[in-house]
Amino acid sequence: MTKRMGMDLAGLRRRSRTAFAIVRANGSRGILELGIILYRRAREKLKRRAPRFDNSTHPVSRPAHSIFATRVLIIATLDIPQCDKYRVRQKQLLLRRQGVESTVLSVWDFAGCTNALQTHTIAIFYRVPGFDSVLSLILEAKRLGVITIYETDDLIFDLQSYLKNRNIDRLPEDLRSSVLAGVPLFRKALTACDIGIASTIDLAAKMSEAGLKKVHVIENGIDEQTLEFVEQAQISCVRDPNLVRLFYGSGSKAHDADFDCAAPSILSVAQKYPNLRIRIVGELTLPPEFDLISSQIERYPLTDYLEYLKLLAECDINLAPLESTVFNDCKSNIKFIEAALLAIPSICSPRSAFRHIVSHLQCGMLAETADQWTASLTTLINSRELRTAMGQRSKQVAIERYSPADLARRDIQPLLDSYGSVEDTRLRILVANIYFSPDSFGGGTIIAEEMAVRLNARPDASVLVFSGAHNSAMKPYDTVRHEQKGIPIVSVKTPPPNPREIDFINRKMKNIFQDILLSYQPDVVHLHAVQGLTASIAEACVEASVPYVVTLHDAWWLCERQFMIKPNHRYCGQVTIDMNVCETCVQNISWTELRLNFLKSALRQASKLLAPSEFWKSIYVANGLRSDLVAVNKNGIKAPRAIGGGASRKDTKLRFGFVGGSGPIKGLDLIIRAFQELDSANYELVLVDNTLNLGFSSMPKHLRLKGTIKIAPAYTQDTIDDFFSTIDVLLFPSQWKESFGLTVREALVRDKWVIATDSGGTVEDIVHGENGTIIPLDGDHSNLRAAIAELLANPQKVIGHVNTYKARIRSFDDQAEELCALLKHAARSSTSRPDASPILRTSEQTPASEEHLGEINAYQIEELDRPVG
Repeated sequence: MTKRMGMDLAGLRRRSRTAFAIVRANGSRGILELGIILYRRAREKLKRRAPRFDNSTHPVSRPAHSIFATRVLIIATLDIPQCDKYRVRQKQLLLRRQGVESTVLSVWDFAGCTNALQTHTIAIFYRVPGFDSVLSLILEAKRLGVITIYETDDLIFDLQSYLKNRNIDRLPEDLRSSVLAGVPLFRKALTACDIGIASTIDLAAKMSEAGLKKVHVIENGIDEQTLEFVEQAQISCVRDPNLVRLFYGSGSKAHDADFDCAAPSILSVAQKYPNLRIRIVGELTLPPEFDLISSQIERYPLTDYLEYLKLLAECDINLAPLESTVFNDCKSNIKFIEAALLAIPSICSPRSAFRHIVSHLQCGMLAETADQWTASLTTLINSRELRTAMGQRSKQVAIERYSPADLARRDIQPLLDSYGSVEDTRLRILVANIYFSPDSFGGGTIIAEEMAVRLNARPDASVLVFSGAHNSAMKPYDTVRHEQKGIPIVSVKTPPPNPREIDFINRKMKNIFQDILLSYQPDVVHLHAVQGLTASIAEACVEASVPYVVTLHDAWWLCERQFMIKPNHRYCGQVTIDMNVCETCVQNISWTELRLNFLKSALRQASKLLAPSEFWKSIYVANGLRSDLVAVNKNGIKAPRAIGGGASRKDTKLRFGFVGGSGPIKGLDLIIRAFQELDSANYELVLVDNTLNLGFSSMPKHLRLKGTIKIAPAYTQDTIDDFFSTIDVLLFPSQWKESFGLTVREALVRDKWVIATDSGGTVEDIVHGENGTIIPLDGDHSNLRAAIAELLANPQKVIGHVNTYKARIRSFDDQAEELCALLKHAARSSTSRPDASPILRTSEQTPASEEHLGEINAYQIEELDRPVG
């Protein structure tokens, strides 16, 4: 993420050293080559691309700046190195000076740009053409409430200005057509944005005329790399005291018309002064008359930025002629700045940006007519003292006006003041759960959702949710921000668990979560069920020094099979995990041990672990977690609409319900076998198929029982009372020691009798024989059959039953109140972490674990560390 977010100076140096070589092949920062590059490459790379999936189905109501800290995403055409340097990388540094991080992405990286938009507050679209894919990025930014800014440093969106440039007439017809065809595309993208950024005042005025309601001016300026290169150029500089050198840098032959403005005067003075040398760097077609002074002309090919500055440093006078056009009046004065830093005076055409900075005969000279060019050249050629004094004054002016500190204060800060994030003093909670509405699945998700809703509704707290995405149109690691129940959510498409280590460690997921931490800047992170999201997100919290709390919904942190169920679907019976026992049911015991050590290390570095029951706390304490680290935050449930016994019924047909799904650990097979052996048909069995909400059925077909069978979709918290009104008895023959048993409490508080195995936290609110029946957890269906048969023989025991122990069961509101206090305490905690290095590095690792860790790391380097998107 450091490379994505910050100024990669080493990379920038490499880019700069080859900048002019690239320009030679692809064109300069001038209007002509830029148009060719953008139009032709964009046509190939973007025009046929379509959005990954339709985000318009995920509306949001809150603008990005009300959720996230100010972060800027720069989506740019990075083909031209000098534009990249002055308009993109330089802006990153200026933003960072003001405490704002930014991300730079190529406009060609459509998926990466879409993902990054989800967590940024301002999007700058730099010199991008308005193809459909680019416009879809702008629309996506607007869906998300992200400020959209179009930036350019040339008048590339104004067709009339293009046509008035003589340079364009010198191009071959096919190139001219390509350039002109790109103009309306740039205008289309520009007018799709909210506001603009221009490099000059005149360009800002033209952008306003095009329809932008506000345009900010951020000038080209000085950055640390430029100063470093200037220093290197001066160290190696050797000037011949007997010569006077003029310098002209040309990006391409397309600058011939600009050079023509000064050409007659240059030729005239060169003929007059034989000690004059004309150094030309880059492509330029000189008028034929210059053959008369060929011995005074020094030609250099396009080179990298440092070599360019070295060639400039050896000269005495810098030339910046520009033809008098509206287009050129919109250009920046970067040629003046580069020469000024080397204390070299410049003679400039009086285009707008030069007029604003050059005080004639003070820090430079302005020349429009041939006479003015001749006079200026003659004056400077004849006076070394004037050249020195003027060069020093130009350097002082450049540093005072274009230093990073000055640009950041004058140009960047007003932009941030206008579109910065809203200050939020509430407790900022980042909740992570693999499922979240609208993809709700299982009791753990219900708890995560209900707690998030209640915490977010508090005046002293705000919540952002990080969840898995389950849209089939999305690709692994695609992200989308949306809202559910008034809560902003960032969902990521989780990859299939192949290889299996990415079930618990995934560097790509860690990178995504780091990005969210940077954007949301939470006070505390609350991890719920994170399988799929992996414990790498806990590692991200450690590295960012953000405290995190973990709710221990199940045994995923201890058991790679998640529920401590052996391959034969029987509970392993362990309390303290023993690798000798685990070895009998896992593929690779060294792998299992590594996984356990990694996850226990992640738990130990949490600020607090939350168990939903006393029983579940005892399980984790038995596995080496400190008792004071684990607190009980007992799950709540949604209170029924009306509390009291069910209405008396004349019929005695009992209605049984099962909510556990088709997995063997919930005991569906025991239920079927138990009912198959019953003689009575005076019952109805309602089987809830929770996978129907995911678009498929998991229940066995063609069940043959004597009673009536119904298949029902999973109920929601809005329809829960309707479901429980259709049953008298809840069947809960779980085959493992569960952490809580939400469904059991939902039934008990609604006066439903519960038949449950002695499965840990599920039975803590059952009083055997008074509000339910507890049977052994032994995998024997005969105990369940006997309990069902007893109720069928005595239906009056459950019809109209009233549970007198309801007060033991607390509500979601009660749980949320306690949870908020725990999270606040964790956020305030300044407990030092034992190890800020990656969680994998624990003292518990055995030699076997270390060996397998090498295999994981090899995979991480090869696959997981590839850039997301």
